[in-house]
Amino acid sequence: MPQNIRHTPTFSSVEALRQSDVNPLVFALKGKINVGGQTYSVKLQTSGEFQVKRDDEHKPGFFQSASELLSHRLSDGHISSRSSRIAEVLNKKPSPLKAGYHAPQPPQIQPFRTPGRKTETPAADVPAFATPPRVKKQQASDIASSSNTKHSSSSAQVKSSLLAVTKEAGAAYKKLPSRDSSDIETTLSDNCPKNLKPLNEQQTRHMVHTMDKVCQHYEGRLSIRSQFTDVSPVKIPYSQTARAPHSAGSDSNIRIERLDQKFPEDKAPSRITINVKPEYAAQLGKVISHVVSRNPHTAGKVIAPTSQGQRTESAIIYMHPDYKKAKEMIGRIKELMPPEAFVNHHTIGMHPVETGFNYAELSDIDNEEARGSYCRSRAIVIDEAIRNKKSGSLEQKMTDTFSAHGYHKENPAFLATSQLPED
Repeated sequence: MPQNIRHTPTFSSVEALRQSDVNPLVFALKGKINVGGQTYSVKLQTSGEFQVKRDDEHKPGFFQSASELLSHRLSDGHISSRSSRIAEVLNKKPSPLKAGYHAPQPPQIQPFRTPGRKTETPAADVPAFATPPRVKKQQASDIASSSNTKHSSSSAQVKSSLLAVTKEAGAAYKKLPSRDSSDIETTLSDNCPKNLKPLNEQQTRHMVHTMDKVCQHYEGRLSIRSQFTDVSPVKIPYSQTARAPHSAGSDSNIRIERLDQKFPEDKAPSRITINVKPEYAAQLGKVISHVVSRNPHTAGKVIAPTSQGQRTESAIIYMHPDYKKAKEMIGRIKELMPPEAFVNHHTIGMHPVETGFNYAELSDIDNEEARGSYCRSRAIVIDEAIRNKKSGSLEQKMTDTFSAHGYHKENPAFLATSQLPED
């Protein structure tokens, strides 16, 4: 068995690796394996075979060859490269391909180009699709309907959408006291645009391979990776994860981060959420990457291909609280996307900006406990308001609790220190 599996999987010899029952996909996702004290990089190619290389292959040929001779053993009467022997062992183990999974083959898409106005034809519609629609509670559906009703002002819309959730959750708490903020968080995240079909299998492959190309295009400038790999000590590029089994590339959200002038991890971010029709999600992923690459101290996240149309947003841009700057970035995104791509949807509690765009800020008080999650941060506040035993209406308790957490009394999508926009 490997030692220290949480970090680089380690084996004493090639034979020890051969006798282990570890799924070889682990090594591809880790990107590394240590055999006999030497570290090797591991990649899963689109053919489904593993490629293994020594980490010091850049050494001059003579020294590299000498090192190979000293460290590798005789096998079946001849000297073989340990990296090739490791690859042979991995390829003979039960693989994702033998388990019925296939690394998706790239569809015919154009070579990557930096986004420029405007349209990209959505991937063709075919009968089969990979994942059935996520079942949503009627409660979330009802709230979505009320949230999209036009109000006299954006601030009123923000407060009314939050109050609707607070009242629904308060009634549910009375019936089932064991409910908590996680149930409210689910309600918020389940508030999805209506009448959108998830990506079918061909469209999913198209999006995975588009983001694969985006990752390669921005190598050295952006870190684009699957959210599945957050727990990994090594930042695994999405271009490598995309070659793993179906779930690794398509069922996880995709993080987009700058390698320099990054958004500080200890700061509470504001966010722009973007809603597009699922068939435009691949193009949106290219545009978000382009915008993040051009704007210091920003980051992005694209919702997983199989979850497009089944979450409250299609993508997110993280930034310092600055509504004016947010409007500028929204304008740039609109320039790079066709107008018919956007979906009119209001994320509960966020400030509606334009069709397909919402904005909200996060207080320092909530940032640590909510771990940067918008829905979790609002759920925590609403839960606290419901459990408040003081006298007064539930609406007043909600307003006061949001204020105590650092949000504006008139429009809790903004911090108390922010100037409210006129729109």
